[in-house]
Amino acid sequence: MSDSSKSNQKLTSSKSACDSVDASLPDGKGVTRVLRDKLSSCQDAEDMFRVFARFNPLLTRTRVRAAVKEFQLQLMNTVGQAVQKLQAKFTHKYESSSASNIATIRGIPPVSGKIMWAKQMERQVHTLMKRMSDVLGKEWGQQLEGRQLRRSCDELLSKLDSRAYFRSWVTEWERELSSDTNSKIATYPIVIAKEGQAIVAKANFDEKHEYLSREIRYLKWLGYDRDIPRTIALVAEEAMERYPHASELSVVILFYCDLILFY
Repeated sequence: MSDSSKSNQKLTSSKSACDSVDASLPDGKGVTRVLRDKLSSCQDAEDMFRVFARFNPLLTRTRVRAAVKEFQLQLMNTVGQAVQKLQAKFTHKYESSSASNIATIRGIPPVSGKIMWAKQMERQVHTLMKRMSDVLGKEWGQQLEGRQLRRSCDELLSKLDSRAYFRSWVTEWERELSSDTNSKIATYPIVIAKEGQAIVAKANFDEKHEYLSREIRYLKWLGYDRDIPRTIALVAEEAMERYPHASELSVVILFYCDLILFY
């Protein structure tokens, strides 16, 4: 049986059960009485959301909507506060968030970490929107009570565009590679550089390319495999081939410099 058939069967079953309750009471207010009793006995907002999700098909009835109005307003306030918290979280930016610190500790590159952060917030917004649909009905965004909240959710989702972060990263790296006139990866294995007042020898390997390799590995895991330009992927692949040799060479140079200073 398909998911849609199961959903329709569940909806029909829910309506039939409620209709039978409605018909069993002489005053014709069976459903509203049962629904209000269930909502009144809820311990917290989570319980109330579950009740509304179960009885959602009945919100098309005028009598039912009027009976649960106070509960709807209460849950709308809960969802509104949650949206405001997400907006504040976005305003403070990923770079200054605890998620960024945790990602750094776990070795997750900046752009991949930011995309994960944005996707997590997107899921939270969609969950809140689903709850509003359960509480007010499918057209909740067009209703007077839910119109402003829907606009706030849509505005936040438009800002949480993880693909925009990815495109910005691609543009930045394409600019970096096009302006790299020295072609360091293709030159000598050792370079002489000035650090402060000292002249030092060092392995000719740009650490940014090692970060690039890690970034691409995580981006592929996040589903951007086909979107990564081949030119950037090739630089990362070559960097990974050179990295072990550059690391060994750095150790040898450091040992040699220490040896000279010792003597």
